[in-house]
Order: sequence, then structure tokens, then C-alpha cells
Amino acid sequence: MALEMYLDLFSQPCRSVYIFAKKNNISFDFMKVSLLEGEQYGEEFGKINMIRKAPAIRDGDFCLAESIAILKYLAEKYQTSDHWYPADLQKRARVNEYLSWQHMGIRMHGSKMFWLRLLIPKIMGVEVPKDKMDGALEDLEGSLKLIEEKFIGDKPFIAGEQISLADLVAIVEIMQPVGSGLDVFEGRLKLSAWRDRVQAEIGKELFDEAHQGILASQEMVKNMDSSKMQHGESPSGAGVIPIHALPTKQSFAELGELEWEEERKEMDSMFLTKSRTHIQVTESGWYLVFVQVTFKLPAGKETRDLMLRLDFTYSEQTDQIASAFDTRQLLDEEQDAPLSFSVLVWVGLENRLSVLASHRALIDYERRPVSTCITIIRCSD
Repeated sequence: MALEMYLDLFSQPCRSVYIFAKKNNISFDFMKVSLLEGEQYGEEFGKINMIRKAPAIRDGDFCLAESIAILKYLAEKYQTSDHWYPADLQKRARVNEYLSWQHMGIRMHGSKMFWLRLLIPKIMGVEVPKDKMDGALEDLEGSLKLIEEKFIGDKPFIAGEQISLADLVAIVEIMQPVGSGLDVFEGRLKLSAWRDRVQAEIGKELFDEAHQGILASQEMVKNMDSSKMQHGESPSGAGVIPIHALPTKQSFAELGELEWEEERKEMDSMFLTKSRTHIQVTESGWYLVFVQVTFKLPAGKETRDLMLRLDFTYSEQTDQIASAFDTRQLLDEEQDAPLSFSVLVWVGLENRLSVLASHRALIDYERRPVSTCITIIRCSD
């Protein structure tokens, strides 16, 4: 049975697996999984990967998820050149160091810029406020500086003189905001020179093939019909649905689900469950979900760890699909501490969305735009 790879090349981790396999002449069957169409939630894909994420592989009776695990598996099974995942203890440690850092260190910032520059303006019909854009850009620039100064340094590649899995995983992440029209290489001579070396090692033809989809994103978004996404309308007429949090009758300090109340009653395309903790839809499709929780922190000297997350329930299983974290230093006076995120998710009739937060006892439930709310927009089928 041929090796099967379940991939969507709009995904950075999928591109790294695809490039690695192609570069090392590993024969495989390309099984396209459209994340934008929600195919990862289908019954067949669930048999391959219960985590419901791409990439995933099936090698005979053996199935494996998570891009880093897949890359290491392929390197060892097919005994690829040592430089990809070095046997040398310290070189391998350098590769593992970057692979351990990158998920929260660069991916979230590159993906956020893609959202802010392309998807939110198109879908919501408004420009992202300058302070939010500047903050996101500052986070991304901080990560790029670390890659230049710490991980690359004075070396040709992250682990030394030759390309490794670390460089491959890094380049696909850094190319994500480029797809939004942000030239992250401008003015960064070290990063640009490193990119040129990585591209030369991979081969320009393969590099361009893997990235052609993401680099065409601006044109793709430009051709989207946003006429029904603006002024409170969605393609189905479902509208922009705001939902505000309700103060819970119990006092919670730990992580737990929030209860909600509709801002208005005509929620034709979605509804709250009886428990008021879960949202379901009456029309399957793509939904843009914006969640904000504002914590009202007391005066004090210590710190507070705050968390916000969105859970997606399907087939009696629940996955975390978006989250935000912050550690706040208490001040001499009370302060507001907002956490927020936005995510585009395909939701079916049987699926449910729920929001969890910690510490719930500190949440501001006042009904105002900057407090605690969910805004949901149905974008397309």
C-alpha cells in the first residue's frame, strides 16, 4: 500500500511535509484535504486522524498526525541525508530547539497578520484599527528578529552549515504573511540571504510549487463577493449576530464555560442550546467568529494568568480551535484586561461552539462593545 499524505498546501505545516517528501524523492499519494471546506471533520478523515487536523499520513496500517512527528518519521524511515535531522547531539538539539519554539513563537503571529490584512477587511468590510494592526506587526517583527539573531545568527542555516528540518519549518511559516502582501524580508538582509539559501537548497521550482496557492491569496480574496458580507448581511441573510455573556450564578475562579444571551432574538441561522453555553447553527457553512472577554482585575501586587479559548464539538468529541493567553501584573488600581481572537471555522448542523475562560470570577459582564461578547458572521456555504 502506497504512503498516503493528507495535505492542504494553504497550511504551513502541510507545505513543510510536502516539500520534504518531494525533495527526498519519497513516493506518496497526495490526498487533498480542503481545510476551508471542513473536510477534516468528515467521517473518512476521522479514521485517519482523530485530531481532525492536517497534515496526516497513512503508511499501511500506521496513521500519524502532527507535522513535526511526520517529518521526523519520514527522515528516519527513509534514511534521508543526515543534515535534515542530524545524528550529532548538539546539531539535533538546535533543530529540536527551533521546532519546540516555532509553534507559539512564529506561527500565531504570521497567521494573525494574514487574517488582519486580508480576511477580516474583506469579510467584515472594515479596516482593522491601526493600534491592533501595529500591535500584531510588532509581535511578528519580534519573532522575526529572534529568528535572525538567535536561530540563524552568523550561520548559513539554523543548525549550522547545512539545511535542516528547522529551516524548512521556518520558511513555510515566514511565507504565510507574505501571502497577505506583507514583505517581511524588506530591510532584513540576514533573513533575505537565509531565505535565498533555503530556496536554493529546496529548488526554486519545488519552492514555488508549494507556495503558489498562498502567494495567490490576495487575488483570491479580491475575487470574493463581499457585497453580502457588509452592512450586517451575510450571503444567506443571516446577518452579524452579537451575543453577550451572562453573569453565572456560581462563582468560579478556574477555567470553565461561559453562558450567553442573544443581543437580539432574530437569530435565524444559529441558536443557543438550553444550557446557554453552546452555540449551534441551522445552516452549515463558514462562520467568522470573534470572541472577546474583558477581565476586571483588582488592585494588588501579584500577577494573574488569564486564558480564553474556543472549543468545537463534533461526534461527541471536543477540540480546541482558538485561544488567547496573557499574564497581567496587578497595579495599584483596578484595570481592564481584554483578551480576544477571531477564527474562520466551518460549522455543520451537528457541531457546537463553546467559549471557556479563566478566571471567570474576574470577568466584566457589562453589556458594551468592549466587554465580553461573541460576534458571528456567516460568510459562505
